[in-house]
Amino acid sequence: FPVPNTDRILYELAMIEGHPDNTTPALMGGFVFSYFHNGKLIYFKEKFPSFVNLHLFIPQIEVSTNDSRKKLPEVYSTEDLIFNMSRIATWLQFFKTKEFFHLERAVEDKMHTPYRIKPLPLLNSVRDLCKNLGASFTLSGSGPTMLIYTEKKSEKKFLDKFQSEISKKNKTNIAYTIQKVEPDNTGLILKET
Repeated sequence: FPVPNTDRILYELAMIEGHPDNTTPALMGGFVFSYFHNGKLIYFKEKFPSFVNLHLFIPQIEVSTNDSRKKLPEVYSTEDLIFNMSRIATWLQFFKTKEFFHLERAVEDKMHTPYRIKPLPLLNSVRDLCKNLGASFTLSGSGPTMLIYTEKKSEKKFLDKFQSEISKKNKTNIAYTIQKVEPDNTGLILKET
């Protein structure tokens, strides 16, 4: 049955954790834009399209969130801010058209990813392989986990080439796993016991 008083729960969770963009999707499922405005939690939810497959690339590297934040610049150029803001509109176009090339543009980032993966050669290799093999990726927070997006129709071809190439580029022999995940478009479900 539906979660009672969902908006209040969402607000309280976001206040406790500090990031509504983390807590709101966890409760609501789907692809969620979420933020605070004038003391209220605002969110928009879209169903993630089924023609896109998702895989987690999980290297056995420990990255401190605090250290990762220190790598970010204190000031960004107007050009980089505009670049990232335009990608929000591209997400909306992706959901509207269901065209993978819009997703490829939507995940481009100049504010976090370049700084956070720069010191990690294996993640740079994953980035380059995704680009060369027609996939896209996003860094999970400060990393090192990366979420890889592929079109369902080309998933097997991508995975075969990716796994072959990444093993050659992994010069430091860092252990990693690749795990397929399914988007949860439903969110939290309470069951009576």
